[in-house]
Amino acid sequence: MKTIALVGSPNCGKTTLFNAVTGLHQHVGNWAGVTVERKEGTQNGVKWVDLPGVYALSPYSAEEKVTIDYLSGGDYDEILQIVDATALARGLYLTHQLTQLSRPMTIALNMMDECRKRGIAIDTEKLSARLGIRVLPMSARDGTGVSELLRALKDGAKTPKSPPSAPYTAIIQRMKSALPAGNLPLEFRAWKALEGDEMGAAEAARAGRAQLRAQSGMSAAAALSALRYAWADDLCAAVRRGNPDNPTRADAIDALVLHPVLALPILAGLLALMLSLAFGRFGSGLSDGLTNIILMIQSALDGVLRHWQVAEALRRLIVEGLMTGVGSVVSFLPMLLILFACLSMLEDSGYMARAAFLMDRPMRALGLSGRSFIPLLLGFGCSVPAALSARSMRGERDRRFTLLMIPFISCSAKMPVFAALSTLLPGGAWMIFALCALGISLAALIAQILRKTLFPGESAAFVMELPPYRLPLMSSVLRKVLRRMGEFLSRACSVILLSSVAVWLIGRFTWTGAWAASTQESILGSIAGAIAPIFAPLGFGSVAVTAALLTGLLAKESIISTLAVLAGQGSIRAALSASLPTPAAALALMTFVLLYPPCAAASASIIKGLKSRKLAVLMVTGQCLLAWICAWIAYRLPLV
Repeated sequence: MKTIALVGSPNCGKTTLFNAVTGLHQHVGNWAGVTVERKEGTQNGVKWVDLPGVYALSPYSAEEKVTIDYLSGGDYDEILQIVDATALARGLYLTHQLTQLSRPMTIALNMMDECRKRGIAIDTEKLSARLGIRVLPMSARDGTGVSELLRALKDGAKTPKSPPSAPYTAIIQRMKSALPAGNLPLEFRAWKALEGDEMGAAEAARAGRAQLRAQSGMSAAAALSALRYAWADDLCAAVRRGNPDNPTRADAIDALVLHPVLALPILAGLLALMLSLAFGRFGSGLSDGLTNIILMIQSALDGVLRHWQVAEALRRLIVEGLMTGVGSVVSFLPMLLILFACLSMLEDSGYMARAAFLMDRPMRALGLSGRSFIPLLLGFGCSVPAALSARSMRGERDRRFTLLMIPFISCSAKMPVFAALSTLLPGGAWMIFALCALGISLAALIAQILRKTLFPGESAAFVMELPPYRLPLMSSVLRKVLRRMGEFLSRACSVILLSSVAVWLIGRFTWTGAWAASTQESILGSIAGAIAPIFAPLGFGSVAVTAALLTGLLAKESIISTLAVLAGQGSIRAALSASLPTPAAALALMTFVLLYPPCAAASASIIKGLKSRKLAVLMVTGQCLLAWICAWIAYRLPLV
């Protein structure tokens, strides 16, 4: 099977093309760093490999190492480089390195629609002639030119011309002569040796670097990099017409959203609006409607099972266990869909990257950088991809530091719990916003403590390209929302369903297998009852809430399903009211859920990234203690 490696700089449109060609639905975002691991898919007998975005073939971060290791391994037939046509010179810098691999190669000039909007024209035929390979214009976002690209790839790709190496040709030739035989082309290895990335012929490499330094007056790596930039700039000047630096509408928008005074209030306002829309009257109204539908289905199913004279235990398992447990979680789907849609539109518009940029200074005061903001922002969706994103960060300090901050972010799995509990509190959606703000504030406080103890020093420099503003495509937003909805329903039909059945069974039977007269006498009652006194000072020391918190360690949505199952049929509000007699207890439980350890999948991903048993124990223990203390304080607040 023919294999094509998709290579390009971050946010150049690789994954958009990959999804369009393979029919898969990998996450796509209008910001750098969305792809952090290799993705594979097939189409018409061709295997496509989507590699993490890189600006150069230098293994400084985990995702760059993934790309370079794959390209160096040679387990592919052709390279398809996706180049952002609006930043042609930067893309050609990477082209210079890729040509040295001497592999068949094609260039797809993406975002040509953006070029036309800016009055930029690129002579693709001239560029093709200069490089010796096919150069095809396209726009992966709306599909323009994709079919032509696929037809051209069927004919096979050509091996590119070697770029000139003057004025350092003699030094590079001597380096090539000194290198032992290897799998990669000598030209590529010679450049890497002089840059300090190749271990072979160490003496010759040191001599070559000294000669480069003497000839250029700068370090060997800087001299070779300057040569690549000069080649890319000259080629770009020869094939491009128009001025890409003319002021645009994006510049006017940036003047507002990146304003030194207004930027942070705008960000806070957008987040507040998003949460108000999702969990305010509109979102809660839709959720209430779905709840009523689920209750009607549940009642009808109960009647059918009674009519069929199904065994009492089985009927109650289906109605009180399965339907109540899964239905209680699914009823919050409208709220989550609104939240997912808002996040997707902000992401596709290009605003998210700017949010990371403007957060660089506040986060640097905490010992982090704006780069850490991206994983934390992903945490509002799910902590697992947030942890994967953080694990790809450069530097062990920044990676571990960021991973320890992720659990403080309110992921989408916690949102149904907050939404349900907020019905017992004054303020509704604004209480959810306040809770999210509390998590962020505590993360900042913990970051200051960690900065002065476990993670002294400065964060790595943060350089980020701001993507162009784009009007979000409804088709793209819909795909993302449907994908996240599928993930949510998959959890509801697997983890939540199984936990609901398990909770119902151990909550209805005793250790001897007899039917329990009450939850307190059941297996669950004896287990949760032994732990419940720990939570008594927090106002929710009941067996039901304790059991819910235990199942919440598997999946946070299970907290709601467990409370609903133990309460039997009825509304979620009624189930909560039975376990939480006062609004203060509801606020304390919300605070505890915000801060105690995340679900099993997220915890495993974070612990794997920490690569330290000591830090893992510290994280889990610290979160449990912090959650208890903050919940104790919340229970005694006079606000409720």
